[in-house]
Amino acid sequence: MLKKIIFPALLVGLILVTATQLDAQQKSFERRTKKQVEKKETVYMDKCTQMSKCIDKIAADSEMRNEMLQKLNDEFDKATSVPIGLEDIQRKPLELNKSKMDKEKTEKQSSQLFNKLPYKRK
Repeated sequence: MLKKIIFPALLVGLILVTATQLDAQQKSFERRTKKQVEKKETVYMDKCTQMSKCIDKIAADSEMRNEMLQKLNDEFDKATSVPIGLEDIQRKPLELNKSKMDKEKTEKQSSQLFNKLPYKRK
């Protein structure tokens, strides 16, 4: 009687501990990537403010200044299109889907080959 109760209780406890550990790891990973993204954005913003100050000093007229600022903004948009650490995350689901599709394809092909083989009943 006691053995019947202890085993399921230990199993449930093990599942809960594992699930909470995985959740904690995922949250810490998300926090780290968020901090990295924020750090990169602040560094880049600091560079942009420094460069805009330099542009103010260099530009001969307002038209030239606007062109230089526009180029700077374009570079900033290119640099922050995908946050740090998320490039791999975005690619992984596609790779997983490809591998699943390839697996399904090979299974279909093997089943088709199996169906084509002549089967003689004795």
